[in-house]
Amino acid sequence: MNRLLLILFSISIFNTDVFAINVINTEYQKAHELYEQHLYHEAKHIYDSLRLLGISNSDLYYNLGNVYYKQNQIGQAVLHYEKAIKLNPNNEDALFNLKIANLKVVSKNNRINDFIVVRWVKGIIHYFHFDQWAKAQILFGILFLILFSLFNFLPNPSIKKISFYSSIAVLCLMLLCGIFAWSAQKDLQTAEYGIVINSPVYLVSEPSTNAKDILKLHEGMKFRKLETIGKWYQIKLSDGNIGWVEASSIAMI
Repeated sequence: MNRLLLILFSISIFNTDVFAINVINTEYQKAHELYEQHLYHEAKHIYDSLRLLGISNSDLYYNLGNVYYKQNQIGQAVLHYEKAIKLNPNNEDALFNLKIANLKVVSKNNRINDFIVVRWVKGIIHYFHFDQWAKAQILFGILFLILFSLFNFLPNPSIKKISFYSSIAVLCLMLLCGIFAWSAQKDLQTAEYGIVINSPVYLVSEPSTNAKDILKLHEGMKFRKLETIGKWYQIKLSDGNIGWVEASSIAMI
């Protein structure tokens, strides 16, 4: 907390974007050096301070995943690797380290995968950040107006025909970019999957402390959230088991 206050104070004093970026980069470098020195708790403290400042990117969660993994907190490591991948599905380092971390999860099949077509579409949607899709939409919108203007004002029939069909194609691309931007933002705001972060935890038959145990859950197991009632989540595991678990034992991606 002291480090967070110091960062906030420094940024507020100078109040420039360049200075803020330099301070953040310096903190990243300090955290990296502490990690290299095996001072994982201290490195985690810096990464957490940056996260509390509102910094949320794939690299930050990837680094937090590494810190948790080194501290043998597998549930938290899996959670943060998953968060890194959610922000950037093409983060190859996070994808690789997630596979390594999942090897330590006590589960026959910990992966919960969408259908291949769904994964393919999500890969395209998240290839760029949602604001990049939005900027592309604006650019295609401008290009559409230019082409449509050419169609309306140029006398040459051949050029008018080319302009018309080109404007239709660009309009489709503009709408597609808008859909991708909306979908990418919605996915980032939606928490559909989660990770068990405490162990042992039991999947129970109903949202009650007196409910019958169905299955023992282990740290790092992934699930799909189905329903929420108070402090209880109904979840579905990769093997098809469905039951309830307390919110304090899990974290959503």
